[in-house]
Amino acid sequence: MSAPKIELVAPDGEAPTMDLSRQRTADLLRVSLGAVSALEASGYLPDRALQRVLALAQAPFVRSVDTPLPILRQGAAAPAPAGDPHRSKIGDASFMSDAEVLLADCMWWRANAAAIVDAGILPVARSGFIVTVLRIDDLAETVTVDVPATEKKGAYREVRHRFQARLAGRVGELGNPTTYLLKDPTVETAYQNLTGQLLGKRSAAVSGGPLAYLPMSTAGNPTI
Repeated sequence: MSAPKIELVAPDGEAPTMDLSRQRTADLLRVSLGAVSALEASGYLPDRALQRVLALAQAPFVRSVDTPLPILRQGAAAPAPAGDPHRSKIGDASFMSDAEVLLADCMWWRANAAAIVDAGILPVARSGFIVTVLRIDDLAETVTVDVPATEKKGAYREVRHRFQARLAGRVGELGNPTTYLLKDPTVETAYQNLTGQLLGKRSAAVSGGPLAYLPMSTAGNPTI
């Protein structure tokens, strides 16, 4: 006697996923909802899959050991200001080209230019995660900018700097280390190694403004 015949029918509706809510993602990463949204908009967080978020939640914070290390906290990708002769975009995002990211990150910053040149490297963070690293070769140009008045502040002047730099490395997708790539083979080995350590890690800088400094390590705390 032959066995009964059956057929397998897929269930109605979409298959269940392991994607987390935005709030749960923020809780696990210990960041704000706005920070999660910024990572998603930048393309560095392409989904909120459980495995990806758990990997990010375990990313260590970076502290400096022997010298103050500047870090740039970038904003969303956007067109460059009208009349900017150097670049077409500002900000930092995974969908920007290498050339666009390099030009957006190396200028025009109000900062201690000598400290950045002395460090020789500039990590770039989005929502606290290091997504780009520049190898700083020198100071390229310093300009004085007239900043127009706003409702909250009157007009003023400030000094800004542009740096001669190479793109040492970039993150494709946070939580996926196979996309953490070194970019410029002319970057010296020591800086390539440092770049590999920095990509995908978390910034421990807490002060305000785009340019901050990673805190110095203290005895007994692990560092990179």
